[in-house]
Amino acid sequence: TGEPTLPLPPVFSAPDPWIPEPLANPPVVSCAAGFEPVVAEELHELGYTAHYLKPAKLVVPAAGPEACPALNFYPHTVHRVYLLLGK
Repeated sequence: TGEPTLPLPPVFSAPDPWIPEPLANPPVVSCAAGFEPVVAEELHELGYTAHYLKPAKLVVPAAGPEACPALNFYPHTVHRVYLLLGK
Protein backbone atom coordinates (compact mmCIF):
# COMPACT_ATOMS: atom_id res chain seq x y z
CA THR A 1 0.00 0.00 0.00
CA GLY A 2 1.08 3.61 -0.28
CA GLU A 3 2.29 4.27 -3.81
CA PRO A 4 -0.03 3.16 -6.61
CA THR A 5 1.31 0.41 -8.84
CA LEU A 6 1.58 0.86 -12.57
CA PRO A 7 -0.65 -1.38 -14.71
CA LEU A 8 0.86 -3.82 -17.18
CA PRO A 9 1.11 -2.40 -20.69
CA PRO A 10 -1.34 -3.77 -23.28
CA VAL A 11 -0.73 -7.34 -24.43
CA PHE A 12 0.98 -7.69 -27.81
CA SER A 13 -1.67 -9.15 -30.13
CA ALA A 14 0.53 -10.15 -33.09
CA PRO A 15 2.47 -13.42 -33.34
CA ASP A 16 5.33 -13.86 -30.89
CA PRO A 17 8.46 -12.18 -32.33
CA TRP A 18 10.49 -15.18 -31.20
CA ILE A 19 8.90 -17.04 -34.10
CA PRO A 20 10.76 -15.82 -37.21
CA GLU A 21 8.63 -13.96 -39.72
CA PRO A 22 10.43 -12.23 -42.58
CA LEU A 23 11.17 -8.62 -41.67
CA ALA A 24 8.16 -8.46 -39.37
CA ASN A 25 9.82 -8.53 -35.97
CA PRO A 26 9.85 -5.35 -33.86
CA PRO A 27 12.39 -4.58 -31.11
CA VAL A 28 12.06 -6.74 -28.00
CA VAL A 29 12.92 -5.21 -24.62
CA SER A 30 14.30 -7.39 -21.83
CA CYS A 31 13.80 -6.33 -18.25
CA ALA A 32 13.55 -7.91 -14.82
CA ALA A 33 10.33 -9.89 -14.36
CA GLY A 34 7.81 -7.73 -12.55
CA PHE A 35 9.32 -4.47 -13.84
CA GLU A 36 7.40 -4.49 -17.13
CA PRO A 37 5.08 -1.62 -16.09
CA VAL A 38 8.01 0.52 -14.94
CA VAL A 39 9.96 -0.08 -18.14
CA ALA A 40 6.85 0.52 -20.29
CA GLU A 41 6.33 3.88 -18.55
CA GLU A 42 9.98 4.78 -19.09
CA LEU A 43 9.76 3.87 -22.78
CA HIS A 44 6.59 5.96 -23.03
CA GLU A 45 8.54 8.95 -21.67
CA LEU A 46 11.04 8.36 -24.51
CA GLY A 47 8.18 8.42 -27.04
CA TYR A 48 7.69 4.67 -27.57
CA THR A 49 4.66 2.50 -26.80
CA ALA A 50 5.59 -0.88 -25.35
CA HIS A 51 3.34 -3.94 -25.24
CA TYR A 52 3.55 -6.87 -22.83
CA LEU A 53 4.87 -10.00 -24.54
CA LYS A 54 5.67 -12.38 -21.66
CA PRO A 55 7.31 -12.07 -18.23
CA ALA A 56 10.49 -9.96 -18.49
CA LYS A 57 9.78 -9.17 -22.18
CA LEU A 58 8.13 -6.18 -23.82
CA VAL A 59 7.84 -5.45 -27.51
CA VAL A 60 7.89 -2.02 -29.17
CA PRO A 61 5.89 -2.64 -32.37
CA ALA A 62 6.11 0.87 -33.83
CA ALA A 63 9.90 1.12 -33.45
CA GLY A 64 12.14 0.09 -36.30
CA PRO A 65 15.79 -0.95 -36.23
CA GLU A 66 16.87 2.70 -35.98
CA ALA A 67 15.22 2.91 -32.53
CA CYS A 68 17.39 0.17 -31.01
CA PRO A 69 20.37 2.42 -30.10
CA ALA A 70 18.09 4.92 -28.35
CA LEU A 71 16.21 2.14 -26.57
CA ASN A 72 19.52 0.59 -25.50
CA PHE A 73 21.27 3.66 -24.17
CA TYR A 74 18.71 6.18 -22.88
CA PRO A 75 16.51 4.21 -20.45
CA HIS A 76 17.65 3.63 -16.88
CA THR A 77 15.92 0.30 -16.18
CA VAL A 78 15.99 -1.54 -19.50
CA HIS A 79 18.40 -4.46 -19.66
CA ARG A 80 18.82 -4.67 -23.41
CA VAL A 81 16.93 -4.24 -26.67
CA TYR A 82 17.42 -6.34 -29.74
CA LEU A 83 15.75 -6.75 -33.09
CA LEU A 84 14.91 -10.24 -34.29
CA LEU A 85 14.72 -10.62 -38.04
CA GLY A 86 13.16 -13.52 -39.86
CA LYS A 87 14.96 -15.43 -42.57
